Amino acid sequence: MQVSHFTEGATDPLQEIAARGAHFVELTVGAGDSHLGCLHLEAGGNLPRRSISQDCALLTVRGSITFIEDSGLRLAVASGTGVGLNANEYFASESHGGGIVMLIRCPHLTAHEDGISTPRRIAGQQWPGDAGLHVRSES
Repeated sequence: MQVSHFTEGATDPLQEIAARGAHFVELTVGAGDSHLGCLHLEAGGNLPRRSISQDCALLTVRGSITFIEDSGLRLAVASGTGVGLNANEYFASESHGGGIVMLIRCPHLTAHEDGISTPRRIAGQQWPGDAGLHVRSES
């Protein structure tokens, strides 16, 4: 058994991409060039516009991160939720109150039907200790 820490003190500052208040640690590397890492954004932290060379799932495990697409669409992703990005898709991100995101990167990712949020699936759901999602059920 191997133990991994992805607490703030175990991460390194992201300085090479002009990020502010961002820390990262690579946790695992798998077959087929698959990676798992953890990003911490401090309150007021951000990552400038960038792309990732592989498909990527970004799963918020604490706090809230806002992802900003090139179109200007701003999507706040709170703990217990995530987004998928295609390889070379551009985005920026920021966090007003701070957040922790797990990044899963590999050559090809496809969202599984069971994992895609629908109003019926997430109505009234909440992450322990967080405010619930207030979504009406489908009729």
